[in-house]
Amino acid sequence: MHGRLKVKTTAQQAAERRADKNQKAQAYQTAMTAILDRRDAGCRDAVQLKMTAGILMSNPDVTVLWNIRKDVLQAHSACNRSEPSEKADLADLTTSTGLSQDETVSEFNAMLQKELDLTRQCLMTNPKSYGAWFHRTWCLARMQPPDWSQEVRLCDQFLALDDRNFHCWDYRRHAVKQAGVKPEAELACTQMLIDKNFSNYSAWHYRSKLLPILYPNPGQSGISINPERRALEIEMVRNAAFTDPEDSSAWFYHAWLIGPPSKISTAMAINRRKDGQIALIFSTPVVKSQFRVLLNGAAGSPDQVCGTRREVVSDSLWMISTEPSESPRVEVYMEHSDDPSLVLEAHQPRVEADIRASTTELHPDMIAALKEDRKFTEELIEIEPEAIWPRLAILKALSNFKFQKECLAESLKHLNFLIHADPQRKHYFLDLKSDIVLMQKLDEHCPKGCVDLSGLGLTRIAFPERLLFIDDLNLSNNHLKSLTFLPYLQNCSKLNLEDNQIDDIRQLSNPRQDMVVLLKGNKAADNPSKLEEIGQNNSNISFLT
Repeated sequence: MHGRLKVKTTAQQAAERRADKNQKAQAYQTAMTAILDRRDAGCRDAVQLKMTAGILMSNPDVTVLWNIRKDVLQAHSACNRSEPSEKADLADLTTSTGLSQDETVSEFNAMLQKELDLTRQCLMTNPKSYGAWFHRTWCLARMQPPDWSQEVRLCDQFLALDDRNFHCWDYRRHAVKQAGVKPEAELACTQMLIDKNFSNYSAWHYRSKLLPILYPNPGQSGISINPERRALEIEMVRNAAFTDPEDSSAWFYHAWLIGPPSKISTAMAINRRKDGQIALIFSTPVVKSQFRVLLNGAAGSPDQVCGTRREVVSDSLWMISTEPSESPRVEVYMEHSDDPSLVLEAHQPRVEADIRASTTELHPDMIAALKEDRKFTEELIEIEPEAIWPRLAILKALSNFKFQKECLAESLKHLNFLIHADPQRKHYFLDLKSDIVLMQKLDEHCPKGCVDLSGLGLTRIAFPERLLFIDDLNLSNNHLKSLTFLPYLQNCSKLNLEDNQIDDIRQLSNPRQDMVVLLKGNKAADNPSKLEEIGQNNSNISFLT
């Protein structure tokens, strides 16, 4: 109709978009081919810079083009401060060009400034371009002198556009260091950004790096900053949490403020088997340099000690081979200690330390802080009973008191809620619940002799070091999928794994003692040829399926 704009159909618009896309792709391929051909021909000139700039301004993520520009710049430079060999060529360049040294430096700085202008344009196209940020760093490292203060101001501008641009945050930390900006100023910057938007994980994270510098805690009580400053930070987290209990940014910062307890690496148990093998159990994974072993007063050879899994560097279980007839006195010393951590007397079969005293050390300041945080999260849960993050926070606080029965029971209550409230993380919560149930069961009786852990819903064995002295272990009717705990069963002669979810049984190929394994109701039991192969290769093991 006359006087009315004809509206294009959807099919027409789609066809035009495809044609435009194909045209751009063809132009891109043509330009890239020309650039790469010129590079192979050794062309390092202004034409190459112009051609690469045309593509980068529309797509700054083509790394090879930034590298080509670096080659061109280096070819025109003899004043690269980071490479003395290029400095040596400065006289040659000055002679050949007729320019003074200052003029040569000024000319190269001008080229680098054009690169900075280009990267800025590219960052306006894509503020999260790895290549553009890296190229900017490369150029400034070669300018004489670089203006890092200007770079800090540039970061302010980009963070004003997107305050969670982690590329810009990384670049800012580097620029601040080069510019000599004081930590106090940066802390004020994070405060301003958090006040503007408390859902700014990068700003919270940056505070965790600045505060230990400005407010250190020399008492080493498990808290990274002094208690007075920590109280102020906790108040900030509370304000953010009460505003939006489900925003994760402040809760991650809250987890850092609580801090993990100081873990002590010490020998927990020594077990001597009839075949001369001696097992050393430690409270945390350790490397060989963290302990030493004396056998009848003589240093044990490092070749005699090996981890349970050869591919790992540290482990909590280490083995020493001795002759069955020797039965030496074994002393275990931890690093920087002149007193033995644990001693197994000659002909003594086993010795163990108090697990409660050897795993976690809580400073009184930390205990007070954890109780305070627990009260805060409980108040928030009363206000927002369906919120998930406050319950995760209280679980972290309770985990520091894992040997207190009332704390274990309360943790189970929160986990049962989370398993149903957050199905995406259901299996993670089931693992945590499994750990608590296992700890409760092991605390009920000393884990020695015959131990029944069946039907507990266990998904993993989180404390395998506590299974060292068990002779008969019943793990049937659980949800176990892995046998990574098997090397810790140094004295177990019967292992009931019926009705689990075990498929991979390769770790049964090398048991350290005679063992009867019950596998009925597992995927592995459906592969009789594999069971037969393991049984033939190792006469120590027998299967009941």
